Amino acid sequence: MRVFWNILAIISFFISANFYYLGYDKMNNYYSSESHPSLNQNVIVGGDAYNYIINANYATGFFVLALISTMSGLGFISLGFLDQILKNQKQQIEILENISVGAKQEDFEDLPEL
Repeated sequence: MRVFWNILAIISFFISANFYYLGYDKMNNYYSSESHPSLNQNVIVGGDAYNYIINANYATGFFVLALISTMSGLGFISLGFLDQILKNQKQQIEILENISVGAKQEDFEDLPEL
């Protein structure tokens, strides 16, 4: 089951990297050309200042999504560790139950008295 949590964590980290790239692209790759509109990058409205404000808001949103995805990935890794701990505890309890069920009075006669 720990493999399942690790796979989810890896997927979450890839999603986080994608959101980080999209935020970086909105923040740093702005180009506005009035003579060649086909060269425009991240241009939404006519004014440069408005485009910077809009792209900054988009970048902030993408960075927040990247942070949420990163925290989800760390949470999935933690769940994998907790799942492994729970599995080990269950195995230890089963071993102790098998030992105590199979024990006889004769097995304890050679032990010193308290």
